[in-house]
Amino acid sequence: MAEETYAELLNLCFEVPQGQDFLNDFPVWSSHFLDPLQSRRFSITCNDQLVASASIRVVTLRVESPESGLNPDATDELSRTDSLKLRVAILGAVACHPNHRNQGLASELIQRTCRWAHEQEVSAIFLWSSEPALYQRLGFNPFGLQVRCRLQLLLKNETQQSEYQMKQGFNSQIFKLIQRRRGGLELTPKDQLLYAAHSSVQWLYVTRNEEVLAYAGLGRGIDLQDHVHEWGGDPYALNFIFQKLVREQPHTILLGSPGHLNHYFPHWRSLDASESPEDILTQPVIESLCLAKFFSSNTRGEQAINMESLPNLHERDWIQTRDLSNGNPMSSEEVLEREELSHFFWFWGLDAS
Repeated sequence: MAEETYAELLNLCFEVPQGQDFLNDFPVWSSHFLDPLQSRRFSITCNDQLVASASIRVVTLRVESPESGLNPDATDELSRTDSLKLRVAILGAVACHPNHRNQGLASELIQRTCRWAHEQEVSAIFLWSSEPALYQRLGFNPFGLQVRCRLQLLLKNETQQSEYQMKQGFNSQIFKLIQRRRGGLELTPKDQLLYAAHSSVQWLYVTRNEEVLAYAGLGRGIDLQDHVHEWGGDPYALNFIFQKLVREQPHTILLGSPGHLNHYFPHWRSLDASESPEDILTQPVIESLCLAKFFSSNTRGEQAINMESLPNLHERDWIQTRDLSNGNPMSSEEVLEREELSHFFWFWGLDAS
């Protein structure tokens, strides 16, 4: 499949504005970044014309316990030994030409990707879509939790640090902080090129004595406009970034997990929360993180989850880690499918491509 033809189909199906390119905002689905050993691109042609396509990639997801990386004075948010790693797949760039819709082509491609992912022995497939009905018919269901909140509502005290310097752009020091972030995909050094390729993301960061202390990634062209979807580092330096953002762009929205907000903005739970997107400018909105399809461990080599690796959980805020009926450890399938455990799963903005 020619990359130009593939890009044309994506631009058409996702109604990308004139002069813009879907793959500029989602470069992970371009042939330049797709790892042939860990990904597949499926397509359907009609009279030598590409009419439908779907892509899938296998990744490693770090699942964090609520207690990992909660030292407010630490710039290292994550001790790599605190995370549970799962082999999962991400489905994206699903497109069908308008003249060939309602023929089951997209469903056929999605089922192909699911079969391929099952052969790779992944625990689950995750995706993001504004049209969930199609995927729910094929076994995907809403999963996880995310919070969207107007950043201005979360900020209290303004950080005044004369030694802080605010800068813009992306560099290797930011990427090293991102690699240590809490939750999300596990990133390797080669992923730095992928992150740098997101030309529509506005990166802000703070330095002190030339050391990067905190970072924030704002926007991504087609979607996530006005959203800070990548952020982390020293809480005080991060607050310095956020204060500058709300002065210049008062309607900026922060995207994060309940756990992230508990860490950086513990008072957020005192704000009245809503499930309605229309309330986003006046109160936090709690909604599903993504769509997910889980594979039964009975039909593949089980990827066991050791419940002892999730330490120091607080029942009041989260869950009990054992089956309440008999006290026995839960299987990996039960862990993944228990709705309460969705608190532990998180994808950052550039993970969710």
